[in-house]
Amino acid sequence: MDLKKTLIEKSQLNDIVLVDGTCGFCSFWVRFIVRRDPAGYFLFSTLQAQGVSDLNSVILVRESRIYAKSTAILEILKRLPGLWKYFYVFSRVPRVVRDFLYDLVAQKRILLSSFIECSVPTEKMKKRFF
Repeated sequence: MDLKKTLIEKSQLNDIVLVDGTCGFCSFWVRFIVRRDPAGYFLFSTLQAQGVSDLNSVILVRESRIYAKSTAILEILKRLPGLWKYFYVFSRVPRVVRDFLYDLVAQKRILLSSFIECSVPTEKMKKRFF
C-alpha cells in the first residue's frame, strides 16, 4: 500500500481514517466517530482519493503507522471518550480471528447500507475531510 507523503505528515497531528467513499455503511461509521470526537482528533479521507485499491478495509494512519481492518477499528475505539475504549480488550483475540469476522461484515456492507439512512454531511463533518 503506497500512501502519499502528505497523508503520513498529517498523521503526526491527527489520526487519519480512510474509508470507502461510496459505502453507506462506511459513512455511518464516519458519522459515529465524528459525533463521539468533539475535539476533532480524527480526520477522514476516502480510500479512492488516496489511491488504495482494497475497498474492503478501513485504514487508520497514526504517527506514520498504518492499521487495517479490525485493528484499525479497535485503535479508533480506544481513542474515543467514554466506554468505547473498553472494546480494546478484543485486541487480545488473535488478529486472524478478528479480521475473519471483519471480512464477513465487510462483504455484507452494501447490504447493510440499505438499512442505514443517508444524510447530507454537515459543515462540521466536511471540515474533517481532506
